[in-house]
Amino acid sequence: LHVEWYKVVWPALQQHAIPVVFSTQNAEHVYQARQAAAGRADSGQTTRLRLFEQAACQRSRAVIVCSEPDRDVLQSLAPATPFVTVENGVDLSFFSASDADVLDEPPTIAFSGAMWYEPNIDAVTYFCRDILPTVATRIPNVRFSIVGADPPREVRRLQDESPRVQVTGRVADVRPYIRRAAVVVVPIRVGGGTRLKILEAMAMKKAVVSTSIGCEGLAVCDGADILIADTPSSFADAVIRVIGDPPMRARLERSAVRLAQARYGWDRVLIPLQRLYECPLNANGRIPAAASA
Repeated sequence: LHVEWYKVVWPALQQHAIPVVFSTQNAEHVYQARQAAAGRADSGQTTRLRLFEQAACQRSRAVIVCSEPDRDVLQSLAPATPFVTVENGVDLSFFSASDADVLDEPPTIAFSGAMWYEPNIDAVTYFCRDILPTVATRIPNVRFSIVGADPPREVRRLQDESPRVQVTGRVADVRPYIRRAAVVVVPIRVGGGTRLKILEAMAMKKAVVSTSIGCEGLAVCDGADILIADTPSSFADAVIRVIGDPPMRARLERSAVRLAQARYGWDRVLIPLQRLYECPLNANGRIPAAASA
């Protein structure tokens, strides 16, 4: 039985006759700890989640994670359980690269994601209040588009606070907003797993500026296929460089799309998952260790 979410894995594990493979998008207790550190969650939940994840991983026949950092964290809790890393991927035919993109004028910065999600709320609030004003001192006509469904009041308020901010709410297709942007930003400070928004932007041949947490678990190289910045001033400087230096932006874009096409197409990233389910259980009812290599 393949179980996708930590909140439903425990009932599945009670069915002792059915082997369970637990697939998780991130180490939830790490996510919770980051939320608590940012003042957005109860710190007491972190220990309880850690114990729950440990028990779930120990009792599962195998655990699927989407990044090596999450694998390292969770496997330390259940060293006897086989782990398989199945990286997140991107539909390269849908999020396709183009050399004919016409950028917005004035220049636009884009952020995309589900806007009900706490890490995204924190990210755009942080960007608007701590980063965007610095960018605007160098690029006075810059605009910032927040693209994603169900923005809460605190996100909608950002466009009331600044005429340069646009909050779209749900859109039929995110791609036109990404195509017109000079740079895609991922100022994530809390959360876990890996960011589909980065893979989508890279596949569309877009320059990305991210925090370290934002691009955690992705095989990106700072200065080659992405710019990484973890303070408001360095993040603002990186955004200003990308917008103001078209040749440098073009180099980032070329490197980003090469990486997305070489490593993150679904036909490539799903190979470990296929190998896992083609592998018979051993005598102990476990996935053999070789299948998780």
